[in-house]
Amino acid sequence: FSASYESTRLRMLCRAAAPTLAALLAALVCASLAGVADGARSSPVYLRPRGAALKSALTHHSASSAAPLEPLDLKAFDGAGRCRFDQGPWAEYMQGPLSGTLIFDGNQEGQGVGNVLGGIAQAAQLAIATKRRLIIDYTLGGVRLQDVVPVREGGPDWTGEGLEEEEDEEEEDCSDSFRVFDFDWKNAPSSETILSEAEDKEGFPVLCYSGNFVPTWTAEAIRTRLGAPKGSADASFGCALNFLFDPWSIDAPELLLAQAAAPAAHPQAGLRRLTAASLAVIVHLRVGDGHLVGKGREIRPILNDPHYGLRSVPRAADAMMDCAHGLAARYMERVKGWDGCRITFISDSSAARQHVLAMHGGHPGRCAVVVDTSFEVRHSAFHQMEREHAQATMRDLFEIAKSDVALLTGSGFGLSGARMGPVLSQHAFDMNWILGDYSKKVRDVRRGAEKGALFQVCRVQKLTPIT
Repeated sequence: FSASYESTRLRMLCRAAAPTLAALLAALVCASLAGVADGARSSPVYLRPRGAALKSALTHHSASSAAPLEPLDLKAFDGAGRCRFDQGPWAEYMQGPLSGTLIFDGNQEGQGVGNVLGGIAQAAQLAIATKRRLIIDYTLGGVRLQDVVPVREGGPDWTGEGLEEEEDEEEEDCSDSFRVFDFDWKNAPSSETILSEAEDKEGFPVLCYSGNFVPTWTAEAIRTRLGAPKGSADASFGCALNFLFDPWSIDAPELLLAQAAAPAAHPQAGLRRLTAASLAVIVHLRVGDGHLVGKGREIRPILNDPHYGLRSVPRAADAMMDCAHGLAARYMERVKGWDGCRITFISDSSAARQHVLAMHGGHPGRCAVVVDTSFEVRHSAFHQMEREHAQATMRDLFEIAKSDVALLTGSGFGLSGARMGPVLSQHAFDMNWILGDYSKKVRDVRRGAEKGALFQVCRVQKLTPIT
């Protein structure tokens, strides 16, 4: 695995070299090294950057950072399976009776779909805790959510379309409205106010709510009212989202299925048929609204952090793919039962998707690489969308939810998707954390990233999962 992957990276670096005499000489050296790597499966060859610090980072195997990893069972990756909707507060809610209505308005403050789902999760927990009907009023680029994502089979009807006509007319106006956004917590109502009004069905028959991520104290108050033990799956936003939506309700298009089944460069891999027993690694690179909609220069740590920022989108995409292949190797070595692996790359940058498809698609290492470039990436709050486009956006988010292992860059989109799956199973990781730890060991993170060092870092180093 390691030798094949390194040989591919070496060839990629060579192809990118300028056609100068020095570059041609470098190409000959790289091609020679790549040939050695291809022919030395039992003794992997890694391209080692210059400098003792970088070399040490690649070969660091101390007990504290590269201790032997415990074997895992396939069941350890069933994050959504930790949500037991046949019991506890979920079952009680479905049994009813319900009274009063909580309307969540997701079309406020220019929030992207990931942040909106953060608000929806909190609204769902509040509705369940106080036995109110939940209605979600949200459009992605002008397309209604219920026209893109169906109600989960066996779950609550959050569309509001099932209400009788006369009841709908009576409950047209909000008895009160409150807003809870993470950039304006100081003006949000207290958790006591939110809960007391939600429980007062006669005084406030219809409550209207908008927001994204609530402060810890509000989340804790609602969790306590919900009756979910602290730290349990029932207390998680991920289970609240799984209660409303089924990530498997939107199928991958034939184009992506064809990519996933394509032969890999590994000469012994052959045509791989990916099944439910295949390791699914997801990579989500969020570069920010500044790149997506031209609204100023947005600071994203993976690009701009003074210690580990990689400065360019292609470099960040390559670094994340290197790390993802390292994670795949890490987990393939720990788990018996997988018959293959695939890495799906998602980004709010169409250029990053095109780059990964060109440089990594279909051939690096043992894992098939899947990239959807069939649509232009748009912001759900600032761009108009057709239904197919809105569905592709939600499919990306649900692909994160369905993955076994997730590699994220700290965004509402990535986190909301991962909370439905790999965060629940504790197999989601933040690339910013990985780069931050790596920057403490080396002088030049960018050079190490360009040389493929992050493959080995993510394969053997101790990593902290997102919780």
